[in-house]
Amino acid sequence: MADTTIRWALAKHFITKLRALPALEDVQIEPGFPGDTQEPDSIWISELDGDLEIPVSKAARMQRDDKFTIPFEFRVAGRVDLDETMTRLSVLVAALEELLATDPGLENFDGLIDAEINSEVMTAGNMRGAGCLGFAQVVVSAHARLT
Repeated sequence: MADTTIRWALAKHFITKLRALPALEDVQIEPGFPGDTQEPDSIWISELDGDLEIPVSKAARMQRDDKFTIPFEFRVAGRVDLDETMTRLSVLVAALEELLATDPGLENFDGLIDAEINSEVMTAGNMRGAGCLGFAQVVVSAHARLT
């Protein structure tokens, strides 16, 4: 069990694992919004959010349950039509799904009890002569136990 929050450490772990995937070798993957350095295909983590449960009914030190979300933002730009844009978004999202499916314990990450995808949204639109632009968000819910 971890003794402090693992939110940021787990987010960085996800970034490292995603960067190592061959399917994402040409995708910019950042732990935060890339801003004006953003590449056409990019993935980043936005706001880490959650709840920390600390029982207070006993005098002894208690275990704490940290339940939080890690929202992954996806952007695909410069494709010629909606079909190509949504297909590319689907490939990027599938890489994160596959990462969790093949290693649900994320290499036995210290303190992590479980992690699962609880939300996925994708959208795209035509940008009047500039090609299509697509966005997706995948929210991973995590549960950690802290000592």
